[in-house]
Amino acid sequence: MMNDLQRIVELQTRLSETYYGIFSEETRPTTVVVVPSFTVDRDLLRRNPNLKYWEHRMLYIIGLLRKPCVRIIFVSSRTVSSASIDYYFGLFPGLDPGARERLNLISCDDTSPDSLSEVLLRRPALLANIRAQVGQGTSSYMECFVCTELEEKLALEFGIPLYESPSALSYIGSKSAARKIFQKLDLATALGFEGIKGSHDLVNALCSLKRQAPFMETAVIKLDHGLAAAGNALFSYRDCPTGLKLQDWVSRELLNRLVPVFDSISPEKFLEQVNEGSCVVECLVGDGTKRSPSVQCQIDPSGALGIVSTHEQLFSKTGSQHFAGCMLPAQRPQYLHRAGRRVGEYLRELGVIGTFGIDFVVVEEDSELKCYAIEINLRKGGTTHHFETLKYLTGGEYEEESGRYVTNDRQIRCYYGTDMFVGEPIMGLTASEVSSFVARWDIGYSTTERVGTVLHMLDAAEPYGCLGMTCIAGNPEAARQTYMRTIQGLAELS
Repeated sequence: MMNDLQRIVELQTRLSETYYGIFSEETRPTTVVVVPSFTVDRDLLRRNPNLKYWEHRMLYIIGLLRKPCVRIIFVSSRTVSSASIDYYFGLFPGLDPGARERLNLISCDDTSPDSLSEVLLRRPALLANIRAQVGQGTSSYMECFVCTELEEKLALEFGIPLYESPSALSYIGSKSAARKIFQKLDLATALGFEGIKGSHDLVNALCSLKRQAPFMETAVIKLDHGLAAAGNALFSYRDCPTGLKLQDWVSRELLNRLVPVFDSISPEKFLEQVNEGSCVVECLVGDGTKRSPSVQCQIDPSGALGIVSTHEQLFSKTGSQHFAGCMLPAQRPQYLHRAGRRVGEYLRELGVIGTFGIDFVVVEEDSELKCYAIEINLRKGGTTHHFETLKYLTGGEYEEESGRYVTNDRQIRCYYGTDMFVGEPIMGLTASEVSSFVARWDIGYSTTERVGTVLHMLDAAEPYGCLGMTCIAGNPEAARQTYMRTIQGLAELS
């Protein structure tokens, strides 16, 4: 009898045929099971219950229903309202009359801090229901936000392959592993240390870093498996002593000088997470004028590597580490393309498949631009749904040669995107009401012009006053203006 690992390997052998069947002219019935579980630290979900609605960002996959042979089973923690589905179907006018019947929405109606995958695995009747809908002998696969052992268990329950890298490779997404990979491939990294375990090692690393960079004022500490800035903290060396006194000073001042980027995380809690896992310690690069571009890549089931997109990451304020959104495309993307291919070729040899992203920081040093590789995100990221929304709505692709997104009829498209709009004016408004307001301002997405604002997470507006958007236009400035008009309009709702 095969063990779970052998069963997963056997299931994955079916992925290539299934995946290519969807994107070819074949009409073989195919079922895509979407489990967008935000499988992260339970404390993060407890402190931010609105993150459950981030699962709804993957509703862009409704665009696959343009293929009459495709069925979608979309599972979520919180119910997707009929108004949200009406909105998405309005974005895709080419859908056939039977498309809604090929979309099955399943809600766990769960408000706990447990991830969607955890909740599903505790509900055998629901698992059996999904397994029955997938059927036997049909062409099917599963999509998720990130692959952990939980998502692999779900794939085994459903008896279908998973289009993500195996959980055994999840270490690649750690900050320490990324630094080692970048260094192995001769990509510049910030001065620092990886594999730091416990507060004792942290103190030693902070002291060593200061001795190597005596003019450095701030270090950044990144939990190896922290999600974005939620796993980061800053340490200030202001007025620190030199020489032999430095070690005692850092030990004494560690908690006083440690400032987690997320206000909801205390220094004590952050240090507890350092003691439970591992982290990297780096010089904080840049002085507030830095850029933070990223490149997104994909390794398909056949092993083909492609550059999917590039973005400039947007932050809540100058010098902040709070990710607030993104802009497509990135400035001067050619270096990002080369670095993406270099890393991608290495990851392919390790067995990585699916989407991954690489983040960078660009600063001016000695009148020259210096690009530092920061981390590898071995999962869908904060840019994925914006790009997939653009792709499904406009057709076309990101051209690696030019660094631009070009539609099928050779029109240039750019966007500004965010999932971080929070405002009292929209709290209490239904999905229908919010989408109606945007349509009334004449900035909603036009299916004829293929520009305008596309909304995400509509159902988060009523309980939490949260919303996401992708603002599409023909050039970066027009996309920024659309974004600003949308933000201003939502902020002034009454």
